[in-house]
Amino acid sequence: MAEHHPLGSIEYLRENLLKNYKPGFPVLKELVQNAEDAGSTHFDFGWIEGISNAKHPLLRTPALFIVDDGTFTNENARSIRYIIGGSNKPKDQDAIGKFGLGLKSVFHLCEAFFYIGSEIQNPRSKRADIFNPWADRDGDLYHPEWGEFDPEDCKKVKDALNKIIEQPEYQSQWFILWIPLRHISHQTHELEEEGIQLGYIKNGKADFFNKEIPSFLSEEATKLEFTLLLPLLHSLKTIRYWENDLDCGQEKYLITINSGERRHAALSKLNPSEAHALKGTVNLTSRSSCIDVEFSGQEIIHVIHENYTFTDIRERDNFPTKFKNIQPHTAVIFGRWQSSQPANLMIRTAVFLPIASSSSNISSQNSFCLTLHGYFFVDFARTGILGWNNERHIIAIQRFEGDDDDTVLKKEWNFHLYKSLLGTILDALKDFSQGLNNDEIEIFCKALHAKPLFRENSQEICEKKQWIYRINPQEERWQLIDSGQVHLRILPKIPPNWASFPHLKKLPEQYYLTVEGKPNLLARKNTLTWKSEEICDILDSLKPSEIFSNIDNLSFLQAFLSQQETKVINDEKVQVSLRELLHKAFRELLHKAFAKLGIAELQKDKILPFVKKLVELLLPKNRYAIAKFAVNEPTSVKFDANEQTAVHNVLNKLYALNLDVLLIYEIFEPASQSSQAILKSEQAVDVLTCLSDILKEDKSIYLAICNLIKQILSKFDSPLIIIGELADKILFYGYKYREKKTYLWSYAKLCESRSKNLLFTGKYNTIAAALNEAIPDYDFIFIEEDLASILNKIPSMKGISSLTLDSCKNLLDKKPILAIPEQRINLLKELIRHV
Repeated sequence: MAEHHPLGSIEYLRENLLKNYKPGFPVLKELVQNAEDAGSTHFDFGWIEGISNAKHPLLRTPALFIVDDGTFTNENARSIRYIIGGSNKPKDQDAIGKFGLGLKSVFHLCEAFFYIGSEIQNPRSKRADIFNPWADRDGDLYHPEWGEFDPEDCKKVKDALNKIIEQPEYQSQWFILWIPLRHISHQTHELEEEGIQLGYIKNGKADFFNKEIPSFLSEEATKLEFTLLLPLLHSLKTIRYWENDLDCGQEKYLITINSGERRHAALSKLNPSEAHALKGTVNLTSRSSCIDVEFSGQEIIHVIHENYTFTDIRERDNFPTKFKNIQPHTAVIFGRWQSSQPANLMIRTAVFLPIASSSSNISSQNSFCLTLHGYFFVDFARTGILGWNNERHIIAIQRFEGDDDDTVLKKEWNFHLYKSLLGTILDALKDFSQGLNNDEIEIFCKALHAKPLFRENSQEICEKKQWIYRINPQEERWQLIDSGQVHLRILPKIPPNWASFPHLKKLPEQYYLTVEGKPNLLARKNTLTWKSEEICDILDSLKPSEIFSNIDNLSFLQAFLSQQETKVINDEKVQVSLRELLHKAFRELLHKAFAKLGIAELQKDKILPFVKKLVELLLPKNRYAIAKFAVNEPTSVKFDANEQTAVHNVLNKLYALNLDVLLIYEIFEPASQSSQAILKSEQAVDVLTCLSDILKEDKSIYLAICNLIKQILSKFDSPLIIIGELADKILFYGYKYREKKTYLWSYAKLCESRSKNLLFTGKYNTIAAALNEAIPDYDFIFIEEDLASILNKIPSMKGISSLTLDSCKNLLDKKPILAIPEQRINLLKELIRHV
């Protein structure tokens, strides 16, 4: 029995342990921890209604029992007597929790417990006994009937569990814990003594079990927690759960791991700085489900972190002596399983066994678990790591109010150990991903991205290595890369046809290419921005016919350029490459091979929005707008086939010019920002010469061509500079009244008519008819008002006006040769009528 003052022990449990330590599965976890420390390979537990004919009253009420095949030594038997006071485990680097806090935790469930160890020769301590914190060496004054653990009762306990201990795995040795679940009959005779509340160690409504089986024993969460527990252990291979009559039934669920699986090794067997791989499958079988948890990871004992050796801190004078054997050990373990429940990502912190966890739902067929273990210093109740910030998933090293030097020292250890652990996550992820497809990895990484673990620690996680979705012409896959001087570039999506982007196709030889939107695990210091020269090389390598004739290629190019930073896309070299690409594209797009599309149809085509977006990337100062034109005066919105062909031919000739601005036909003009370039005089001369040559070839489209000419000339304040070089080129059209026909005219011809006062603007009228009859040798030419306004900017052409009374008088002042009197009468009548 325990050698202590009972009421002091009861207060200790209430105030220091049970308030800080959670009931339910955490208690089971601590019992598994004890079994693991004892070298157990099998762990059976369950609920039993009680032994009705037992002498001891605690054995007659429902109980939780534990059976394992671990070694139960004389030292173990002796140490149980002192579990309230402490444990000798810290001196053993391979121990997790042997008969310390783990066994104390059972008082969440009971007032006392029984234990039985298999018989050995010459035992120095009791192999079977009751641990009753209410008793001292003189007995239990509060429950006098509880007394000793009678040998006959001990046999009845073994008989009740005979179906388990007769199994082959328990033939050599076994250990039994019998935990009478807190029952209302377990109350002390007195309710208070010297101001100390008696009754029960715990007395909340949820702390009494009576005849009901505690739900946490068999619920799905418990099954999963046990399943995820086995990869963290190195000896335990089987966990089984039973209920009530063991002889008539079968275990309710069974959790197993094959002996050949690679999992946590004893620390004494690990070589410092050498990673030990973990990999295997844990199977959960129950009446309601069957789950296989595939796990993978690695563990390592670190030597140094940031020029800081862990030996340094252990050798400090104030480092606790009992922890001198602590090892800077960490492990990262990933798990995956299919479940009927909504899938989620669980992230757990652990000190050999889990301490805390958080989870979030994910859209996947599989659930995932990431366990981060470190040989950290924990708080008193093993519920948290010292310095741990649960909201940010970081460890704070600074001193807080109430921290003593010992606590600060432990935080410093935890801080550096956690940083070392973070740096191993991606190596473990690489191994784990070998069993996953790309979509599953993406789902996991996306979920991890949203977690504070990565948001707050991305720099430490990715300090040495990074995890990216790498693409190249041969494959797309997730890959672990070094974080050194890497050329990492991002694309909007996977190119639909690598061959259509020749330079891009070569880049994976020297660059790491990834895709925008993929949840890459990268350090913040990464530069994903494309350089101007790189963009130019890609643009210069393109064949417009392959890009603009394929909607997928075109949409990719538009998306790629649109994702670039403004300063990069506006760089002069990029603008030149983009302009030249568009220039070639328009020329090829409007070539005869494409003429069948027609301008009207092109407006409705799926290709047009992407073309406009590409044009929009070209600065307005680098593009010159060409207004939409019709071949003849349009009678409807649509062009006929001949008109489409004619317009294509005109544009095709214009795009054949080698200008340093891009001519943008109105159809391709972006709505957001209009073109703003103004042609230089030499550029205007080239364009007008081209248009004049077209007029020579095909006079049927004179209207469209001349309208373009007027558009260009209207932008100049001094059109003579341009027109003067093209004096003999036909550029304009005018109506020759005497012949009642429209002719094409050069500037020189119009000047000649102007010098004779025979050039007028606007529509002809009755005065024109009378003049034409009265002055038979004169040819009157009528031009449109917009052309007249252009020519009026030239001093020698100034004053072109419509045919009025004044202009008629000016013409007569020249004393032209008049016709016979009979042909002058109408002119006289017109003059009188307009006076």
